[in-house]
Amino acid sequence: AEGTLIPAGVLNYADLGSIHLYLPILLIAIFIVISFVSLKKQLSRKNSDLKLSEEKFRLIFEHSPLGIIHFDEEGVITACNSSFEKILGMSKEQILGIDLKTLSDVRITQTIKSVLNGCTGFFQDIYHSDIAEKSAPIRAYFAPFKKRNGSINGGIGIIEDITLWKLNEEKLVQAREDAEKANRTKSIFLANMSHEVRTPLNGILGLLQVLNNTMTDPVQREYVNMAISSGKRLTRLLSDILDLAKIESEQFNLIKEEIKVKEILDSVKGALKADCARKKVTISCSVSDNVPDVVTGDELRIRQVIQNLAENSLKFTSEGSITIKADFTNPDLTSGTLSLKVTDTGIGIEKDKLAEIMEPFRQVENTYTRKFQGAGLGLAIVKRLLSLMDGEINIESTPGRGTEVSCTMKVELCEDDRNRGAEQTVKEEPSIQPLKILLVEDDRINSLMVRRLLEKMS
Repeated sequence: AEGTLIPAGVLNYADLGSIHLYLPILLIAIFIVISFVSLKKQLSRKNSDLKLSEEKFRLIFEHSPLGIIHFDEEGVITACNSSFEKILGMSKEQILGIDLKTLSDVRITQTIKSVLNGCTGFFQDIYHSDIAEKSAPIRAYFAPFKKRNGSINGGIGIIEDITLWKLNEEKLVQAREDAEKANRTKSIFLANMSHEVRTPLNGILGLLQVLNNTMTDPVQREYVNMAISSGKRLTRLLSDILDLAKIESEQFNLIKEEIKVKEILDSVKGALKADCARKKVTISCSVSDNVPDVVTGDELRIRQVIQNLAENSLKFTSEGSITIKADFTNPDLTSGTLSLKVTDTGIGIEKDKLAEIMEPFRQVENTYTRKFQGAGLGLAIVKRLLSLMDGEINIESTPGRGTEVSCTMKVELCEDDRNRGAEQTVKEEPSIQPLKILLVEDDRINSLMVRRLLEKMS
């Protein structure tokens, strides 16, 4: 319109057609500004997270109850926490800069060298600090720092002061030694007491037998026989306690002598024959052809093992049978394994109770202690005797059907079983010459009992 002025350069219609040439550049510039602002925010957030992570690490590092150190690729300590200062009794200024590869303890220097080669390391012993002149038992773990390219950038060490742990360990060792000493003392006491009790008890039993031979009244004779039976049970119990105490107090020695396994089995069978007949239980023994006629071992203890197993079977068998079998395995030039198997048709044992019955004074159930006689020492003694004879015991049982006890023991072979057997046969021939026997007894009551029995035998 006339009279309206438009400043030059403010609006040029000729330039509007070329504005599309500058629009992409403007958009790129705006995108760069926005990306820069976003990247700046991300970097700020990452820096914040990094600072938080560093603060967490610093708190862990400073307040850890374990000593922590960092060392560079040369093995020189570059950082440590206050716990490590307390362990060594040194200040941080004294610790920083120490070259771990030059310490006086060769084991630590070798461990650090292996860590700088990429391996982990461990040290546990008493460490002595030459600077602080202090010694302390420590447990230390070392691990390398690895860069992404696999190169080693120093390592870290975690050190624990185990002084208290060592003291507790020593206390436990001392307590165990004290307990073992007390147990040996108890076993020695039981062994001595059992012997002292058994001596007068033998005198009582002997005099009861002498008295029984002089009595004519059947009622009184029955009473005496009952007293003798009770005395024998008590004697057996004392003998078991004495044997167990001797084994536990390490005062038990095995004797090596020539024995005949078949004769031992026949002897045990004969000893139990009357009791088996009374309960209407059959007992049988068999010896494999592999068993030598004569072997070397402790006849008394082998007999005790067989008799304890057989008596235990008879105790818990009210009907059926008991079978004892002997075999010989793993023979070599000088020794072999005598295997025994005792099978019965008794009440059986629950599977979860099998381990318990091997312990002293334990039976399957407390009710058995009242229903069946015995203190629960038979199998415990058998297990310990077999251990002394380099043997073992195994029990398989089915409740209501019976039990099978298998055991082994090491015995030695004689040089010539047949010749030894022939010599033994010659030795067993009765002498035609009368023998003079000297019997010595230091107990007055036992002396009287023996004298009366000898007089009864003319």
